[in-house]
Amino acid sequence: MLYLPAFGSGLSGVPWTVNSEIYAIDVRSLGVTQATACNWLFNSFVSFSFVSLSKLLGAGTTFLMYLACCVAGGAWMYKYMPETNGLSLEEAAHLFDNDSEGRPRWRPRLLRDFFTRSSYEPV
Repeated sequence: MLYLPAFGSGLSGVPWTVNSEIYAIDVRSLGVTQATACNWLFNSFVSFSFVSLSKLLGAGTTFLMYLACCVAGGAWMYKYMPETNGLSLEEAAHLFDNDSEGRPRWRPRLLRDFFTRSSYEPV
């Protein structure tokens, strides 16, 4: 029973929030299309695999497996998705630009920062 509230309060809404902020205008429709297809693909995977996995592993183990996937996905998003809070659409579109030396301006966060800092400054 923990899977549904955990997924519903976190990972289920993240793709839609990020999609509304992260893409530049010229590629927004393609980005939203790909994210929507990915979202439906994984939702379908959960729907189609649940009954078979529940019979094979038991319902509790199946939910724990899905929970592990959600935790791994949340850790990946925390590390690789930049914070867009307070940024305009134009500023968010430049998050993945390179600096004058060809290096990406935005750097992935360290997971240990999640436990050591209480707030995060926008990049």
